[in-house]
Amino acid sequence: MIQYHDSSEYLKKLETVHTGIRANTHRALFTNNRHVFVKAYPNVAFRSLVNDVVGYVMAKHAGINQPDAGLILLPRSLFENSENLIGNEEFAQCFTSTACTDLSGRVCGNLFAFLGNGSSSAKQELEGWPGFPKLVAFDSWISNVDRHIGNLLYVGPNQLMPIDHSDVLTGPQWTVQNLVDLEDNWTLNKLIDEAWPCNELPDNIKSAIIASAERFELAYEKARVDLYNLLSANSDFHRAHHFIWKRSSLTQSLIANHMSMLT
Repeated sequence: MIQYHDSSEYLKKLETVHTGIRANTHRALFTNNRHVFVKAYPNVAFRSLVNDVVGYVMAKHAGINQPDAGLILLPRSLFENSENLIGNEEFAQCFTSTACTDLSGRVCGNLFAFLGNGSSSAKQELEGWPGFPKLVAFDSWISNVDRHIGNLLYVGPNQLMPIDHSDVLTGPQWTVQNLVDLEDNWTLNKLIDEAWPCNELPDNIKSAIIASAERFELAYEKARVDLYNLLSANSDFHRAHHFIWKRSSLTQSLIANHMSMLT
């Protein structure tokens, strides 16, 4: 499910995308003319790598369409401020996401870049996208607290694709206490708390979000072996697994309560 890239697949850096305090991202050319986004993480966001991997794997099991993802070790020299990146002395451990392209071969941009600050336009795109209810429900299940329209790729009319799961499990610096405190509670969901506030959502969209959450117990069962493999290293990761399992049966009621709807 997650691709493990050999470093020989990486040919050259094409452009820097972001060098902020949360991630160091660039677009690169891989073998077979693949354009791939490569993301390294600073130590301050020490949970982001495992979050991105877990979020990607769980989204696959939940049936959410997203770009293919993987892992690769790359020399620190490829990155700015490389001394602060997660990895070892020579290499940074990186998450990769294959770039989506449109029919003209152009790399697809995110919804924010496509629409700018136009909130009404964003709502129209979200309403026309069949995957919106499922993603909202999924982000509530997995506690992604930073799913904004800037990490939804615009791949065509009524076609969006989520990227970036680095803020699942309550955020990039989560602790066991965070997971214990928030396991049974609502966590920020920017898609319906900010981008399209739930008090403005049509009832049919609300109902579709709630209905999507019904499937998460089954999705968890499908993902359980993968989660054991990903989250077995220490007791913190065991607690993260428990958090995902517990919320798989709670998410529907959490969403309904937040939106003042009956299940």
